Amino acid sequence: MSDTSEDEFEGFSAGEIELACQRYQVQLAQNGIGDDFLISDIESELSDDNNDEPQLVDINNAGDAPNNDGWHQEFDIYERGLPHLFQPRNTTGPQNILGPEKDIIDFFQLFLSDHLLQQIIEKSDGYAKLQKDLNPDLHKSAWSCPSLPEMKAFIGLTFLMGIDVKPDLKSYWSKDCLETPYFATVLARDRFMQIMRYLHFTDPHQRVPQRGEPNYDSTYKVRYFMDALNQQMRDQYIPKRNVSIDECMIPYKGRVALKQYMPAKPTKWGIKLWALAESDTGEETVNLGKRGQFSATVWKDKKNVSVISTIHDNSLTEVSRIVQQEGQFQRQQLQCPKMVADYTSHMGGVDRCDQYIQYYFFCHKTNKWPKRVFFKMLEIIKFNAYRLLQMSPNHQQTTSMTYLDFSKSVATQLIAGYTTRDNRRGRPSNLPVEVRLTHRHLPADLGNKTWCHVCWHRVANDTQEKRRQTKYGCVECSKHLCMPQLL
Repeated sequence: MSDTSEDEFEGFSAGEIELACQRYQVQLAQNGIGDDFLISDIESELSDDNNDEPQLVDINNAGDAPNNDGWHQEFDIYERGLPHLFQPRNTTGPQNILGPEKDIIDFFQLFLSDHLLQQIIEKSDGYAKLQKDLNPDLHKSAWSCPSLPEMKAFIGLTFLMGIDVKPDLKSYWSKDCLETPYFATVLARDRFMQIMRYLHFTDPHQRVPQRGEPNYDSTYKVRYFMDALNQQMRDQYIPKRNVSIDECMIPYKGRVALKQYMPAKPTKWGIKLWALAESDTGEETVNLGKRGQFSATVWKDKKNVSVISTIHDNSLTEVSRIVQQEGQFQRQQLQCPKMVADYTSHMGGVDRCDQYIQYYFFCHKTNKWPKRVFFKMLEIIKFNAYRLLQMSPNHQQTTSMTYLDFSKSVATQLIAGYTTRDNRRGRPSNLPVEVRLTHRHLPADLGNKTWCHVCWHRVANDTQEKRRQTKYGCVECSKHLCMPQLL
C-alpha cells in the first residue's frame, strides 16, 4: 500500500491479509478466545523487525492438540474465534489405560471410588442418628453404620433389581412363587430397607439455604455427589469433536420444584438433566458449558428445520430420502445443508446412552427425589465404564460382552460374596432331647406382653414373614415365647 493518499489503492496482498488475520487471532487469544495455535510463536514472528516481508504462520498445525483426532477436519476456516472450551485438553479418548490384570469392576470404580462411597456412608450414618434423636418414636429399629463392603453389596443388589424386575422391593425376599433366594443370602430384607431409608448425600447437620436466600441451590441434596461424578467423568474421558447435548429425564411424580412435564418425551413427568454425550460412543457426562460468529439456515424436510452453527458455512451436501412418486416409494438423493446433515448424523449420543440405561434401570417407588437422581447417576457411570472396557486395548477379549453381561458382572463383583448370614452351624448339645425339652425354657405367664423372641429372629433372618406378641415366656431367661395354638 502506498504511503501517499493521492495514489489509487490497489488492495492488500495475500501476505498482508494473512498477517492481519494472525494479529486478530492473537487479540482473540489474549481475551480467552482463539484457535489451536501457539500465541508465543506468532508474537515472535510479528515482533521480528529484521524481515521486510510478512512472515506467515501455519495456524492449523501450530497448536499442541493433534490434528488427527477429528477436531480440526473440514472446519479449519469456520472455527477460528471459537472459545477454548471447544478444544481438547489432551489426547481425546480414555485418559487411563488399565492393565490386563484389571477386572471389570476396576472400570466401574474409575468413576465411583471407595472414597466417594465412604463419604456417602458417613452422611447416611449422620442422617440416621439425627432422625433417631429427633423422632425416636418413628425410628425404633436399631441402626448400625454400614461398612464399605456392605454398601457395595447394597448397590450391587440394586443393579440386579434393575435386571430382575419385580412388583416391589419386598418381593425379592418373598417365599412364594416370586422367591429369589440370592437376595436373602446377601442382605436381610429389613437391613436393605433400612439402608435405603437412611441413604443420604449431604451433611445433615449443615443448614440448607432456603428459597429466596443467597446461595440457594435447588439441587443441594445431590450437588456434592453429582459434582464428584462429573469431575470423574471429565477426568477419565475426553470426547472427540462430535458431541450432542440433550435432555435426560428421570421418572418422578412426587412433589419437587425440579419436576417438569414434557409431553413429547416417553417419560413425561420427571426431573430433567442436561447431558453431554459423544455421538459415536454415547460416552456421557451430566455437565454443560458458546460464542463466536455463526451461520443459520432453514431447510424444508417434512417440516421446517431451523439450524444455527458456529463451525459451518451454507454449503450443501447430499442425503438419502424415501419419496413417493406415482404411488411408489423410492429412495432418492436430495440436496441438504451440510450443517443439517452433520446434526442428523451426530445428534443421537444422549439418546443412545439413555436407551442402554433404561434397559436395566433400578426405578423403585420412593418419595425422596435425591435417591432417584442417585440411582440414575449410577446407571450413567456404569454405562460409561462399559464403553471404557470396550475401548481398552488390554481387554479386547471382552469386546463381544453385552451390556447385560457387563451389568451382571459389575453387580456380582460389587457384592463379592458378601453375606449377613452366618452359615456355620452351632455346636450340638450333648443332652438328650427329652432332658432339653423338660429342663429348659419352661413356659409361664410373665404378665407383660411383648414380641416373641423366636419370631423376632426368624423374621430378621427371613425364615418367617410375621412376628407375634405374647405374654408367655421362660421364667429362667425372661424371654417371651409365643405358645402354639392348641386345637
